[in-house]
Amino acid sequence: MTDTLCWCCKHAVPKTDRKGRYIAGCSWSMYHTPVKGWECSTEVVYNWGGKTITSYRVSKCPNFERG
Repeated sequence: MTDTLCWCCKHAVPKTDRKGRYIAGCSWSMYHTPVKGWECSTEVVYNWGGKTITSYRVSKCPNFERG
């Protein structure tokens, strides 16, 4: 898979409070739900831990912030 905006976005790694509740991130990093307004292409990565994983190459995101 080639570069995606997510790899350099400050929302890529979700943050939790002391009780484990999400307090920061995006819908993808927290819930594996595509972000509304993404411009992306879909790629399928096979045999990742014995499972087929769907991933995305994001070229534009309304939540992107370099971080």
